[in-house]
Order: sequence, then structure tokens, then C-alpha cells
Amino acid sequence: MDRHLRPNKFTDRALQLLLMIQRWLPNRSVVVADSSFAVLKLLAAARDTVCIVTRPRLNAALYDPAPARASDTKGRSQLKGALQPMFTQTLASATTLWHEAMLSQWYEEGDKTVEFATGTAIWYRATLPVVPLR
Repeated sequence: MDRHLRPNKFTDRALQLLLMIQRWLPNRSVVVADSSFAVLKLLAAARDTVCIVTRPRLNAALYDPAPARASDTKGRSQLKGALQPMFTQTLASATTLWHEAMLSQWYEEGDKTVEFATGTAIWYRATLPVVPLR
């Protein structure tokens, strides 16, 4: 047994599994996962093959998409725009637009009404890939 093998990370195994499922079931393109799958490297790697629905961290730094670059500008393009409010601020804000949806067969309770807010953003951290979110 080789003791110099590097252990596989959870996210590496998850990506491998997601790609395998996508190959087996090509007509399925959405995966619903818990918050342990909300990892930038995993979301960026699986972005072109499958859509992952997960709950991001409440302290995630989300940004507006990068503004269009002017043709006479030197240097590299911006990766992100302005910083958006944190989730905790959005939850407490009176200006947040909430929508309602009826979910049927909610565990053992039957029908349940849930409220949600939606929007788009860029999830960015230095040295990691940029991931667009909805």
C-alpha cells in the first residue's frame, strides 16, 4: 500500500459523481444538494454540464456582474462589479421583494406556503473561479 497517496476531497468525489450521473442521464440537468455542495471550485467545474441548486453560505460575498469594458481601456477586464448586500441584510431589509409559492407534499405536513426572494449575482473570492448565481 502506497502511503504517499493524497486523500480525495469530498468536492472532488462529488464532481466525479455529478459528471457520471450526467453521462448516465443526459436528459437530467438539475441537481438539488445541501449546503455542503456550495463550494466555488465544485460549482465552477460543474457549471457547464449540470445546474446545482444549493443554499450558499450566509456570509458569501456576492457581487454584481462585471460592467462592460470600454474599448479604449487598458489592462485586463474586471471580474466583478459592486458588492451586493449580505444575505442577513437582505433578510432584514424592508425593500426586499418576497414571492410566495405553494409546495405540495411537504414532508408529512401536506401543502406548505413558502416565501422566497430571488436575484442574480457573481460569487467571487480571490484566486478562485468566478461563479454566476441566481
